[in-house]
Amino acid sequence: MTISDPGFNITSPPVNGFVCCTRGSRIAVFNPTTGFMLTLPHVKANGREIYARSVRCDVHRKYVKQQEHLVLSLTSQFTGWRKIEITGDPYAYLEGGICIDGAIYYGVGHTKIARFDLRYEKMTFIQGPKDYNAISCYSTLTNYEGKLACVSYDSYCESNMRLWILQDAEKQEWSSIMTCVVPCDKEIYLCSGESPTNKVVMVSRCLKSSKHFFVYYFDMFRESIIRRMEVEIDGMVDYELRRPRILCFPGHFENLMYF
Repeated sequence: MTISDPGFNITSPPVNGFVCCTRGSRIAVFNPTTGFMLTLPHVKANGREIYARSVRCDVHRKYVKQQEHLVLSLTSQFTGWRKIEITGDPYAYLEGGICIDGAIYYGVGHTKIARFDLRYEKMTFIQGPKDYNAISCYSTLTNYEGKLACVSYDSYCESNMRLWILQDAEKQEWSSIMTCVVPCDKEIYLCSGESPTNKVVMVSRCLKSSKHFFVYYFDMFRESIIRRMEVEIDGMVDYELRRPRILCFPGHFENLMYF
């Protein structure tokens, strides 16, 4: 897959076969199957940072408690971004993002997860499980059997991957922790997204022709690695790209629809 405008970066897992991309204050929706990219109406950042997830946008000013939450509906007659009111304390950090059953979830602090209902355009906040860091690069949100799950793994400290499942969003009840022994390797990282087989996926962090690229599938119920694949990626030259970023989204499917 090649993005038609290489200046754009993918910011969140795919939703219905589409991915959200940003480039500074510009936001676009990209279809990897058709190669079509739709640039959305401009968002006035005014010196603030922009975070785009699926069909909504957060505008933050660093170190100042000032935020705006904007929504744009991708219909044949969309007119622009609409500002929506959000109750709750402002947050300075935003990490990840996954859409499950009409709601977007993403980490907004070390222990807090935001839930945005796309139908009612309502934001609520969920207290994350104990010992889970929602904005750590070693943590991710995933869809596990249709429910929100938190996965945490720190290759520098331990070799156990931990998983919590949100059983009741209203009561903010999490299931007991499931653990799985994984390779103690700082060169692999967790993948966010939905796995059709309800498995947690990890991949190699680096992409070099001189090193093997591995994909790991973990079954948390069996507490073991059930599959380890070596993948060949052609057309890449070592150090061809500066600071390459590896993104892996299990559960992505092709969509032939155009806007």
